[in-house]
Amino acid sequence: MFSHDPALGSRPSELDIEIIQAFLRRYDDCVSASDFDALPGFFDPQILVVTPSTSRCVTREEFLAAARARARVRGLTASRATLVTQSTVELGGHYWLTSAHWRMTLDDAAALELSSDFLVRRTDGGLSIAAYLTRQDLPQLIRDRSRTD
Repeated sequence: MFSHDPALGSRPSELDIEIIQAFLRRYDDCVSASDFDALPGFFDPQILVVTPSTSRCVTREEFLAAARARARVRGLTASRATLVTQSTVELGGHYWLTSAHWRMTLDDAAALELSSDFLVRRTDGGLSIAAYLTRQDLPQLIRDRSRTD
């Protein structure tokens, strides 16, 4: 893919994609371990969050507070999202879009299949998540699941 930055244009795109995917696996490892102290380093100070019903910019602190709240709820319902696969597309040498497929188990019920996307960007300090896009309304999926059980 064409890079808009000539200094980055000679770097192998495959290497960048591997680096981005490793970055997101480290993020997932921190979430899985409930290592909320490490999570701020993965995000921009402002994050665009897009769901099927809303789109808004939140602070890193707001985003992480919501992640902590979700972890507490998941802890009560014995659920956990596991990263299954990811694919990454370079968007010009400074940005990458990674699509992630997750599987979430809820107690003894069948797993929910989830997809989300992350816009990762190169910053002076390394890499940072600038946007988080969910493809499903997770709270609604959980409510629907509880009605059918």
